[in-house]
Formats: sequence, C-alpha cells, structure tokens
Amino acid sequence: VFTWFEYENNLDVGGSGVFFELWADTNEMAELNFSMGADKSDFPYSTRGVTEPISYMDCLGSTVSREIRNDSDDLLAIAQFWSQYRGEQVQMQVSIIDPDSSEFNFRFQAMGSGSYDIWSTSVFGTSDIINGEDIPEVSEFPEIAMYRAPDKRMNMVSSWTCSDKVITVANYMNRVSYIDYTGELATVPGIDGEINESSSSGPTRDGRQKPDIAATGSVTLSTGNFPMLDYLIQNEPFKVAQGGMHFRNGGSSMASPVLAGIAALYLEQCPNTTWESFRNAVINTAAIDEFATEAPDRYWGHGKVNAFGVVAFDAIELDIQQSGSELMASGGDSYQWYLDSEVLEGETGSTLTIIGPGLYIVEAFNQAGCAVFSEPFLVTDLNSYSKPVFKIWPNPVKDLLRFEGLENSQGIVITDSYGAKILSLDYRPNLAIDVSRFSSGLYFVEVRAEDSMQIKKLIIE
Repeated sequence: VFTWFEYENNLDVGGSGVFFELWADTNEMAELNFSMGADKSDFPYSTRGVTEPISYMDCLGSTVSREIRNDSDDLLAIAQFWSQYRGEQVQMQVSIIDPDSSEFNFRFQAMGSGSYDIWSTSVFGTSDIINGEDIPEVSEFPEIAMYRAPDKRMNMVSSWTCSDKVITVANYMNRVSYIDYTGELATVPGIDGEINESSSSGPTRDGRQKPDIAATGSVTLSTGNFPMLDYLIQNEPFKVAQGGMHFRNGGSSMASPVLAGIAALYLEQCPNTTWESFRNAVINTAAIDEFATEAPDRYWGHGKVNAFGVVAFDAIELDIQQSGSELMASGGDSYQWYLDSEVLEGETGSTLTIIGPGLYIVEAFNQAGCAVFSEPFLVTDLNSYSKPVFKIWPNPVKDLLRFEGLENSQGIVITDSYGAKILSLDYRPNLAIDVSRFSSGLYFVEVRAEDSMQIKKLIIE
C-alpha cells in the first residue's frame, strides 16, 4: 500500500520537500518494510523511482539515507529515515529535502504485515497528504488501487492528551456573533452549540474513548495584553469586542480552561478529592442535547460539560432533624456544630444535645474532603415537631423510582442538574415513577410539606 505526500516549503526540519512521522506499536512494525518514491503527478501517471526497502530496525537511533533514482540512474532525491522507541511504540521520521523537482507526488509505501498511523499537515510544518478525491482513476494509474487516503479520524495523538489521567476536552462553538470594537455586529461561520471543525476527534490509537468531554471554546471573548489589543484595533478591529478590552479567541485553548475553572470550584468544595472522583463527576453529569445526540462518541466524548452537575455530584445532602432535646445531622461522615455562629468545641458527632435556644448550624464533611454548611436551624422549643425523613430507592435507578416515609398529597418535584423542572406531582400510596424516559445523569428529588422541604440527589442510569 502507499500514500502520496505533497512537496512543502518551510518544513519544520528546515528546507523544502517532504517531512512526516509515523507511529506504531512495536509488535505491529516487526514485519513491515518501507520505501519512498517519486511519481509523476499528472497524466500519464507513472512511477519515476523508488528507494530500496528499509525497516525501522535499520534506522533505529540513527539517520539512514536511501536514493531515489529513475531508470536512467539520474538522482531524483535522497530520502532519510530515522526511528526510535517511545515506550512500547516506535516513532519513525521520514524526510526528503530539496529534491530534484517539486512537481512529483512523493509516495510512502509499506510492504509486509502490520499497521501504523500517520498524522501530517503543512499547518504544523509537515507535509500534506493527498486526499482520496484528488487521485487518478484506476484506469489511469492501476497502482492507485493500493492507495490509502487520509481521513479525519483518530487525531488524538499526544501521550498527554491520550492519558487516562488527563481529561481531554473537545471544543464546540461558544457563540457565532458579537458586537465588535467599531460597534458593528461581527459574525463567524458556524452554529452556536455545534462541535467546531478544529476539534480533534478520537478514539486513541488503541481504541480508548477520547475526548472525555466537550466545552465551549470557539469564539470566546477573552482578555488580552494591551500591545496585542492595540495591534488588532488598528488592523483587525472586527476581532476586538466593544470596549477594546477583549478579543476573539477560541479552540481547545479556550475549552480546556472552562473545565479547569469547574475543577477549581469542585476542589474548593472537595479539596481532598482524587482525580478519579472529579473525572467521574464530569462524565456522569455530562449533558446531551440536539448536537451531542450520539455521545459518547469520538467528537463529543461523553457530552457537554455541566458545571452545576459536576459541583453538585459529590455534594453532601445535609439534613438536620430535631427530636426533643437533640439535633441530628445526616449526610456527612464527620461534623462540626455551631451555635449563633460560634464553634461548639468538641461537638463533632452527628448528634448534638441542645444547649438552649438559638440558631444552630452544622458543617458536614465526607471522605472526599467535601464540606457544606447546613441552613440555620432555629430552636425555640425543645419539644418542637421533628420532620420525617423520606427515602428514595433504588438509587441509582434505571426504571421505577419508589418512595418511603411520605404522606399523601406531599408535593414531589424532580429537577435536572441544571435546575430545570422535569416532573411535578403529589405523592400517593405505592407511588412508583418510571424514569426510564429520562436521560441518564444527575437529578434532584424535592419533597415539600406545609412547613418543610427536603432534597435528595438521584442518579438515573
């Protein structure tokens, strides 16, 4: 099989010609040999010359040159091959610098059994690959039947991006218009909320899900330094927002900081959490809309990031009940009680004996290091009514959601993680709600009585 590369000026390695690199698992390269060639780029098509075959072992750790000569033994170009191990992978670089002609289609061909990946574009100083729509018909060049054209799949390539411990963020359109520096409406091609064409797609080379999540990136109005803003105002004022302090930016460089900001909020609430817990919160609360309908997929990851859902995912469902002379907290793993804003030293259990009337607050902590303060609980009468605690089960739930501890006619409201009301009804005996029609994710169940309200977190699978 073979693939054609275009001649490029200003290669990343210097000079003009052809340059690209390939990656493969070591065991997939063992039985492969490669060569470079020069083909006539217009009709009648023909192969002008090909190098002797070379394996990655032949150029491991050193540069090996191979000549491309035509049938008259004229030197057309010198191809250079170099390879190295990268863990359990092989990286190979191939270059042709200053060939005899820039009009050739330069072929890279593989022989044997195995597989490899090539990502190459002149945008980053390597050579463009000739697309499938730009190649001749088999009747014009029979060898073209063995051509392997490029695609736009699996372009998550860096070891950092592909790490399981890194949350890789896709980039979708933040907006498509804004008022620019001159007061005019500036518009940008695209659809608000749709994935941006610059967003890399997965999966990884070994088939793992990437990206993990998507966030707003393209056409974000961001702060900039004064010299750059002054230059844009003078030369491209349509790229500067009204007021002159923000400019149009975009891409994953904007999408990733969105998730970083959400992570900061999450860590503020749960400072001792793990990366696994945060990633789990991001994935399990991802939003699905009319654009990310196929998520999880290679474009959107698990869907659009849901900031409120992430922060609420590991939040403590803190509740205080009074029973006679005691206050009882639930929802945390450890506690600290307060009376009229003063710390009650030593009162770190779930139960507190009431000292006297006043405003009681409890701070609850869980094993992830999350912390939350309760609403103030006013004690005026040691014998005041203790509101019942209701239960929902199963949780997580796939189909029927059931209730315990409720009275007839108590109002039930289910909201999604954005706070949108999904369902509202009154409780009745043996009530079971079919939630299978709802999208999977984080929800909240709110129960109201005349003088109280309780909220519980619900996960729908």
